[in-house]
Amino acid sequence: MKKTYEAIIRILFLLIVAAFFAGYASAAQWVKTDPADVNLTGVWTTYTTTTEIFCTGISGVIIHHDGTAWESMDSGAVVDLNAIWGTSATDIFAVGDNATILHYNGIAWSSQLSAGNNLNAVWGTPESNVYAVGNSGTILHYDGTTWSSMTSGTGLNLNGVWGSSATDVFAVGENLTILHYDGSVWTAFTPTSSTYVDLNAVWGY
Repeated sequence: MKKTYEAIIRILFLLIVAAFFAGYASAAQWVKTDPADVNLTGVWTTYTTTTEIFCTGISGVIIHHDGTAWESMDSGAVVDLNAIWGTSATDIFAVGDNATILHYNGIAWSSQLSAGNNLNAVWGTPESNVYAVGNSGTILHYDGTTWSSMTSGTGLNLNGVWGSSATDVFAVGENLTILHYDGSVWTAFTPTSSTYVDLNAVWGY
């Protein structure tokens, strides 16, 4: 009788453990959401108690999730939008082909620039200090008022940009291109690999 009781206890224990890990595994899985039947290229979300998600896509598509449902936004653009970044739900930048740069103020999207090389990535700091990088070594800087061109020192396509501050910014691109900005000039890193792969994104902490 004692052995039977112990066996039942062991079975119950195993069932509880199995149920716990099954629930944990289920909670850790990705869940597919279906915002729209469009090709998406970038995503950015707010970091406040109210989570809002903004996505860019081809042919000027921008969609927004307010925490409940997805909705399409009028971007005013017809070109492919390749990336999106912001400081808050009322200060967001989207970049794309033909040097397209859009800004969202919490009410509407407006065009800030739309002539030049394709732009592939955007990043900045909250202090009106934004960088956009793109094809043919394009790097643009926004000071809170105007966009201006920066000297990158390369003619290769740049695909990603990220920084820890306004004096510590990295841009990456074709043929193992890695650039660093110290607040004054962009400097290229010398590759240590003989395999010149294309770099598409960069991030750090």
